[in-house]
Amino acid sequence: MYSQGKNKAYSGQGNFAGNFLTLIVCLVIFAAAIFMTSFWNLATAWWPTFLVLGLSVVAFAVPQHILGRSDAHPDKTANENAALASVDAEYRDAIATEQVKH
Repeated sequence: MYSQGKNKAYSGQGNFAGNFLTLIVCLVIFAAAIFMTSFWNLATAWWPTFLVLGLSVVAFAVPQHILGRSDAHPDKTANENAALASVDAEYRDAIATEQVKH
């Protein structure tokens, strides 16, 4: 992945504090969902079930679908496309130069 003209090893590089905070928040939400199962009984089965499902969706879907899309920002995508285009152009030039030699 390219960011500001530099190759990044992975998309979360340099974002340890934010990634760690997100992990902790999502683990707490998931633990709350598991804790809600202690309220299940035959008389009140619906509201704990809805809370477990809702908290589980928040704990899993938010990091995957919302936070995971941060690399799809148009500026970052444009930078990546420009970097890939320059690499492709360099490759085409090298191939063309090699073909001219032969």
